[in-house]
This record gives sequence, C-alpha cells and structure tokens, in this order.
Amino acid sequence: NLKIAEALAKVEREKAERLRLEGEERRKQMELELLKEKNLGKERVGGKGGGWAVSSSRQPAPKLVASAPAPAPAPAPAPITMTSSAPKATPAPAPAPAPAPAPAPQPPAPPSLVPASTHPSYQKVFKLQSLGVPRAQLLKKLEAGGLDAGALDDNEMMVPR
Repeated sequence: NLKIAEALAKVEREKAERLRLEGEERRKQMELELLKEKNLGKERVGGKGGGWAVSSSRQPAPKLVASAPAPAPAPAPAPITMTSSAPKATPAPAPAPAPAPAPAPQPPAPPSLVPASTHPSYQKVFKLQSLGVPRAQLLKKLEAGGLDAGALDDNEMMVPR
C-alpha cells in the first residue's frame, strides 16, 4: 500500500508540474500576442537590445496641389427647324449668350509656416542631434514622424505648423 501511495503522489506531482508548465506557456503566448498587437506596424531595429521603429513601408503623406478650375461646357448647337414653304433647313435664332462663368475659386491659403528650429516636433530631433545621436537614427526618427529630413541640414527651413 505504501508503494501505491508513493506512486500516486508521484503521478499527482507530475500532473501538477505539467499543468504549471502549460499555464506558463499559455501566459507567455498571451504576452507575445499582446506585444505583437502593441507593435503592429513597427519592425525590430538592430540586433540584441535593439528597439522598435515604425515600419518604413508607410506611404508618405500626399502633397496638396491646387487644381485648375474646370473649363466651362461648350454651348449646345442651335436646333435646326424645317419650314414647309422652303425645302432647305434654316437655323433657329441663336440663344442668348451664356452668363459669364463664376470667378475661379481662390486656392486655399498655404498653411502657416514656421522655422524648423521653433517647431516642437523638430526641436526634439535637434535636441537628439546635439546629444550626439547618429544621423541615420535621426533620419529614421524624422521619417517615422512624417517630417522633412532636410531640416537636419537647415534648421531654419520653413515647415508647416
């Protein structure tokens, strides 16, 4: 009976250990899924100890371009009327001239521009530059934020607010 009790206890310990390991595995898998969701759209940079960065597959923001006003439609041709006394067709009197087209809408005013050195988003990058962060990393940071990389060379470059 003692051997049976020891065997049962051993089986119970093994079962408990297996359940503990399965629980740990499930917890790790859930943490991994949460991490993947959190870092969706980001990619790993660097090797061991590298951080996360926004993926460069993101499309750049479209530039605003003022379009030319649409041309006015051509006036319809005058209808041709037939008279019973003459075998030839005569054109109907010309319609009144079309009213003058409305003035073209003014293109939207350009967004107010400020020097990059006073823009809060660019100031962060300039601060990192003054701390000696490599240029390649600064360029990645600018790209990730949708900012103009030319500001690294000219901090007085005018940028949208």
